[in-house]
Amino acid sequence: MPTRREVIDRIRRAIAPLYEPREAEQIARRFTFERCGITLTQYVVAPEAQADIPDETFAQGILGPGCGIEPSEKTVYAPFDGVVSQVPSTLHAVGLTSDDGIELLIHVGMDTVEMQGKGFKGLVKEGEAVKAGTPLLTIDLRAIKAAGYPATTAVIVTNSDELGELKMLAEGSVSAGTPLIKF
Repeated sequence: MPTRREVIDRIRRAIAPLYEPREAEQIARRFTFERCGITLTQYVVAPEAQADIPDETFAQGILGPGCGIEPSEKTVYAPFDGVVSQVPSTLHAVGLTSDDGIELLIHVGMDTVEMQGKGFKGLVKEGEAVKAGTPLLTIDLRAIKAAGYPATTAVIVTNSDELGELKMLAEGSVSAGTPLIKF
């Protein structure tokens, strides 16, 4: 069975005479996401609507669509196989790119950049390959709340224009491994 990348390349080559290279790549990716039913999963509980995230930038979808989650554990896990694309020095967030090309930002808490890394421990480095379930960060929920910040974690797809419409699949309390978002 061909990999998703191989399928994308075949579609891109087939439609290349009709489109600019970047547009052909986007169309091929969108088609394979729709056909393959790629689903993101995140190991946390209590997903909430994006509009309910207590930060205007995330709530209004300026960085892309997604949702908020209220973490109940101290560890943030990779929701899919991919590569770590960003880990800021303040360790309050992590960027990932899936093997399928989904670019995801997991931003722990609101305004937690102000904590300057206190209460956060990075477990991965930029450029590191990860599998679904790989621990990415540990967080001290008490420290976040003691500092006066909400622990609401934004899970944002930053390249959604290439993927189609995002659908929330879970509400309320969910267990680890429950599908959270689908395109």
